[in-house]
Parts: sequence; C-alpha cells; structure tokens
Amino acid sequence: MGYVEDSLGADEEIKHVFELHWSEMAMVYMLYILGAALVSFGAVFWGGFLLLSAVSYHQYIRGIEQAVTSKRVILKEGIITQKTQEILLSKIEAIKVERVDSFGRIKITGTGGSTLTFRHIKDPLDVKKKIEELL
Repeated sequence: MGYVEDSLGADEEIKHVFELHWSEMAMVYMLYILGAALVSFGAVFWGGFLLLSAVSYHQYIRGIEQAVTSKRVILKEGIITQKTQEILLSKIEAIKVERVDSFGRIKITGTGGSTLTFRHIKDPLDVKKKIEELL
C-alpha cells in the first residue's frame, strides 16, 4: 500500500482499502489494443499516441491509493509526483455518493469546505457505510 502504510501515526491502523472498479483497467487495455492495431495498420502516429496514452493512464492508476484508517480518510495519486489529500474522521461533515450500478464516486466534505473525492471506486455504497461506521 506504500504511502498509506508509511504515513500511519501512533495508534493508527488501516481499516479499509478502496479498490478501483475493473472498468478503469479495461479502459487501459482497450487503449493498448487499439494503439497496437493502429500501428500494425500503418497509422504509426495515432497508434503511438494511443500507446503512450495507455502507458500514462496505466501509471496514473497504479499510483492511486484510497483508504480509511482509524483516524482519517486518505487519497494519494501519482508515483513520481504525489498528490495527497487527507481528512480526519472527526472533521467529516458529509459523505455524498454518486453511482452508476456497481461503481461510482464518493465525495467527502470536511469542516472548512475541504473536499476529498474517491473516483471510479467499486461499490461506493459499501465504502460510504464503512466510513460511517468509523465516525
């Protein structure tokens, strides 16, 4: 888990790790396949563009960590340049769920207007319940 484990404080433990929905990786594989097909048909520029896009998006997905600990909710994006967002559980004011069937988005609003959004997560209603159990 990397960042989340490394950032744990005293008496803090990981309660839940939230996975991305399978459709995110399906998109990456579709870009790889389409890019390779275009290259094989002679459209090297566009095929190369799609292949580079697939590699870039794949790395972006690999760099996402989404979890809730006994004290806070954490979102980390990026591998080389990392962007992290954290909200203490005691500072959460609202949890909004936007979903399409089995995947969706959770938007957590904290005091002072801070927000943290988990995107393309698997089973957002379950994620909401798990966070609320810790409040």
